[in-house]
Amino acid sequence: MSFIDDMKIGKKMISGFIIVLIIMAIISVYAYTSSNDAAERSKEMYNDRLMPIAQVGAIGSDFQTLRAELYRYIYVPTSRTCGLSTMDTLKAAIKTNIDSYKASSLAPEEKVNLDKFDTNYAVFLAEYDKTLKAADAGDTKAIDAALTSGSALITARTNTVAAYTDLTKINEDIAKKLNDESTAAASQAATYLAVLAVAGILIGLGVAIYLSRSITGPLDLAIKNLKEMGNGHLGNRLKMDRKDEIGEMATTMDAFSDN
Repeated sequence: MSFIDDMKIGKKMISGFIIVLIIMAIISVYAYTSSNDAAERSKEMYNDRLMPIAQVGAIGSDFQTLRAELYRYIYVPTSRTCGLSTMDTLKAAIKTNIDSYKASSLAPEEKVNLDKFDTNYAVFLAEYDKTLKAADAGDTKAIDAALTSGSALITARTNTVAAYTDLTKINEDIAKKLNDESTAAASQAATYLAVLAVAGILIGLGVAIYLSRSITGPLDLAIKNLKEMGNGHLGNRLKMDRKDEIGEMATTMDAFSDN
């Protein structure tokens, strides 16, 4: 490559250093991009999957407690005043958690199950309040009808449980998929980084060897010629067709021998 031979030695060294820096920059950018991608996946898994699973777990726990409070209200009349306060607290907690859940990034199947939850939970609350009023009125017939399998209350309760159970399963499946994708991406990134590192080493080594030979080879010839000139042998000519410092020195030596 004659254009490299024509470059000054300082420029050659700087160019070699810049090439190495570019290789290092490419590797660093890829590593940074890969780490950011991993961080985003982890953030998505935590914010949009693990947190919703925790929220659904809290909803399920509060819902089951709310269900138990109904039976306590019916069969333990002395606890009714305290029970109403507990029920209101549970309802508020369920609403807070379901609203927080809805604020996360939702998959299409989650939206379907949330609609299912909202519909059945609304029916459950309506039938729940009717049953409470029946208990206050001492209407055992209405209470028995409400607590019978297949009633509007029991059906809504069953469907509500199914809805939030499905939400948990959906989030677990998506979280597993994200984890598998993150593992695969990490493995791929590690492979690419290894390839880039090896390629960078080989390219850097190749550049170093080439630049070294482009300098030391001609310089060795010039030194040998100087020794010959020192011994009085002026018949050798270097005839180097290059414009760097070594080429200028060779041209000067050839001119000296000609004179």
